[in-house]
Amino acid sequence: MGGLVAQQVALDRPGLVRRLVLVGTGPRGGQGIGNLPPETAALFTKTYDKQEEMWLPILFAPSATSQAAGRAFLDRIMARPDRDADVSAQSVQAQGAAIAAYGTQNDDIYAYLKDIKQPVLVVNGNDDIIIPTINSYVLQQHLPDAQLILHPDSNHGAHFQYPDLFVAYTKQFLDGE
Repeated sequence: MGGLVAQQVALDRPGLVRRLVLVGTGPRGGQGIGNLPPETAALFTKTYDKQEEMWLPILFAPSATSQAAGRAFLDRIMARPDRDADVSAQSVQAQGAAIAAYGTQNDDIYAYLKDIKQPVLVVNGNDDIIIPTINSYVLQQHLPDAQLILHPDSNHGAHFQYPDLFVAYTKQFLDGE
């Protein structure tokens, strides 16, 4: 939900935002936002031997290369001693409702995006199953000053699959280079 919230902050409080990085997100009323296909929605409720493995099909493409990057990602986050507490079922339901409402809001030709004047970096995987990748194109086409980076063989977690690249080009973008 971070990208959805970030867009709203840039609109409501533009003085707080110098540059904007939007990862795996889309515009209000974007294609498929808040309306997951049944096979994708089922990934969130499936039981795994190690429950953290639920993120492998959600964030990473099914290829061996992408799944290996996913396992490396899981190793990194599971090794952290300061991990976040589990999210409650109530929070999950509230997030789902908020995303669904965001996805159903529609304005003509994404007109509100022209009001985001800051430079924007849009990043995604080439086959995002959570917020369809087409929405990244829509953002790049309708924001006045946006760059788009799509990673190959990747899904909603492209920034986790390519962490070194993501940090490098995000730093370059934020530094204004």
